[in-house]
Amino acid sequence: MSDYLALYRQYLQSINPALDGEFLIAENLSTNWDEPETALDFHNCAVMALIEAENSPMRSMYVEMAFQSLQRVLEMAVYPLATAHLALVYYLVGDRDLAAQNAFNALVQVLSSVNANYPPGLIYYFPAHNQRELLRDLLETANYSEQTLFLSTEILYRSSLAFYNQNGVRFLELANHVNPNSCHLNRQLGIAKLINQQLEGLFHLHRAVNLDPEDADNLQALYLAYRGLGQQQLANFWLETAKVTGKSWTNLDINQPFTYLDFDRDITLAVEASFRSFVTGVLLAQGDWFEAEMEFWRHSIREGMTVIDVGANAGVYTFSAAHRVGKTGKVIAIEPFSQCIQLLEETCRVNQFSWVYPCGGAASNQGGNVYLSLNQASELNEVVTDAAQLKSDNYEAVPCFTLDSLIDTYQLERVDLLKIDAEGHEVLVLEGSQLLIERFAPIILYENIAGNQGSNLAVARWLEGKGYRLYRYRPYLQELLEIESEADLQGILNVIALPERELRD
Repeated sequence: MSDYLALYRQYLQSINPALDGEFLIAENLSTNWDEPETALDFHNCAVMALIEAENSPMRSMYVEMAFQSLQRVLEMAVYPLATAHLALVYYLVGDRDLAAQNAFNALVQVLSSVNANYPPGLIYYFPAHNQRELLRDLLETANYSEQTLFLSTEILYRSSLAFYNQNGVRFLELANHVNPNSCHLNRQLGIAKLINQQLEGLFHLHRAVNLDPEDADNLQALYLAYRGLGQQQLANFWLETAKVTGKSWTNLDINQPFTYLDFDRDITLAVEASFRSFVTGVLLAQGDWFEAEMEFWRHSIREGMTVIDVGANAGVYTFSAAHRVGKTGKVIAIEPFSQCIQLLEETCRVNQFSWVYPCGGAASNQGGNVYLSLNQASELNEVVTDAAQLKSDNYEAVPCFTLDSLIDTYQLERVDLLKIDAEGHEVLVLEGSQLLIERFAPIILYENIAGNQGSNLAVARWLEGKGYRLYRYRPYLQELLEIESEADLQGILNVIALPERELRD
């Protein structure tokens, strides 16, 4: 057996020692690794390049090798598994549109060539919340068409920015039809439907529990679902059932407004005990926050740094930063919604994050008071400066302040990163941060698209006027691609702005 196939076996066993890939290995013994000739040769070389890329400092080179090999396959023949792996590569590097397009192409290729005799090739799937389960499902079926359908529909639903939006639910349903015995897919689909107030989501959550009765995430999802429906007796049943898992959330009283989720390795995160919260739904369904820039955030933060998170909500960015700056650093979490402040304070308490400072109020260009218009999902709450603009009586009056005022309040000697998610009020935040920006020149991550609004051109122009250069993030490759025109901002959810000092370094 070649060294490459030995490495492939090692790859599978590192994910789960119980994974049995011997059938695939036996079917690919004749692969010509050194001088690939056939479509299968090039495909298998691409898979091995993706495996090598995971832990290599030359990740970009290996991903490019995989991309070139898969493109070569498509030039030679129709091979749906290669098309599915190409979709996976596009997904990894953040090109969701091309990922969806190629995943759909792979799906159509399989469905339109039922009698084709394609050779089984090696299979790769990237590290993810469901990596163990999906690879198990892929390897347990010796049916080539099923393997390709499993992989292509997985990438198809992941290509949607949010799994609970219209396209996300549509493609999740397709993936679930293809692989109805996937615990992960059933839990995601159940949560997605409940976020959209579709009660049939309960069916999928119960199916997930039937597939894996000991999975704490499945049990917590059912507990929260029945809580949200006001079914206290059923909610209490699932709470008591889950106590055998030993998870900390099972020790909370059923009337607590929050629950705990495991987050970012070993953080216990307090979140709203309801699927009205996107944070709760996303983390329980997918295991991590969905924005690609979270990877940049985590890789950029170092011990001892000072970080400010404007619009912290429940704190996914706040506590990812706290985990990395450590006790010698400082994280200031600014959040106008009182219930989210309580969540931030609870997470600080339970994790003993004494260096995190929840700060209630709204960052703006002046001090005073504003109004917070409340949405069913707290992530969509909006600051309103004029009471006449309020559309309902569902609001909170909150204090506002400038970020410049925090320099004295928290005796800041440095600010390394600043995240701004202010639902369209980012310019006001920046106008109140001029001294802070001039003195500390932080890296700035800001929301470019809020709700149904287009690109936030005013923020881009303001930052460029201060000497910042704007970039979009290319995940997995961990690359920054410069935004050269305002047209380049279209469709980008978050933008990274680098000051001159970072460009010099």
